Amino acid sequence: ELKSDDETAFFESEYNSNTISSLEYYYGTLMALDNLKNDGIHLNLHVIVSGDDSLDMERLLSKPEMVKMSLIIGPLFNRNANNVAAFAKTNKIPIVFPFSNTTTIDNNPYVAKVTPSFSYQYQLMAQYISDSFRNNNIIILSAESDKEKELDSIYTKIIEKPWINSGN
Repeated sequence: ELKSDDETAFFESEYNSNTISSLEYYYGTLMALDNLKNDGIHLNLHVIVSGDDSLDMERLLSKPEMVKMSLIIGPLFNRNANNVAAFAKTNKIPIVFPFSNTTTIDNNPYVAKVTPSFSYQYQLMAQYISDSFRNNNIIILSAESDKEKELDSIYTKIIEKPWINSGN
């Protein structure tokens, strides 16, 4: 049994939190497959655990059975994501990145991400603000960092769009 301090340390460790996230995702996948099975859809699931080493990933991707996959889910995190995305593109296998915050989606029609990019999330938020608070005064505050300037331009462009050429 873990003591309170030990438990906190366990869950705050990046290694352990990634393990927990991986297990939770795996169990969620099993639940989804069970629901599909109840609906008459039967799928074969191949679970492959790989190390962080890019050579391990290359060995895994070179196995003949890998090109026969209908869909690849993962890697769950950014490690080796570019290698797997390139493999998926070469072999025309759709791939989903559940947690990765990677840019490998660019110029690769076989890659999808469960979590939209931060830029897209900012655009949606700006659109919501523009639609919901159209008749209110809006102030955008930003610092001089490049990230803040990027956010400022996203918000400003979307929020000002309805007013451009309106005379207001």
